[in-house]
Amino acid sequence: ATGRGAIEEAGLCSPDIVLMDIVLKGEIDGIEAAREIQSKYDIPIIFLTAYSDEEKLSRAKIAEPFAYILKPFNERELHTNIEMAIYKHKAEAERKKLITEPGKGKRPKRKEASADNIARGSSKGTLRVRVISAKKAKGKLPGPVTLKTPLIPGFRDKDTA
Repeated sequence: ATGRGAIEEAGLCSPDIVLMDIVLKGEIDGIEAAREIQSKYDIPIIFLTAYSDEEKLSRAKIAEPFAYILKPFNERELHTNIEMAIYKHKAEAERKKLITEPGKGKRPKRKEASADNIARGSSKGTLRVRVISAKKAKGKLPGPVTLKTPLIPGFRDKDTA
């Protein structure tokens, strides 16, 4: 995928979260694409990459990803980071709502505040994850498509529902 293609795809598909490779084809890389996706569409980004050099890491920090996972990764690590990113994104949105509209924000009950319950409220029981990579991923994750297998129990891809 290209950086511009990733931005366009995020706008068209409105995923709940994007797993973004840092190195993409085209004039802008995954870091710049992530910044634009977050700015335009308020979609949380997790960087899933093989690159850990200081220059890329410093640039990636500025994009404020919800996580930075190095390849090779394990499924449990990915699952945990996706859950935490969704929880954090929803919590930040609720905080912003409380700040901008005092008295209008709903304060969640303790029982509803778990990451599992907050994530389940997303997209009517489905979790839409987009994987953006310059080349076809080796292993468990496909290229830039919605994941076909649920990473979080109880979630099903909208294409397989």
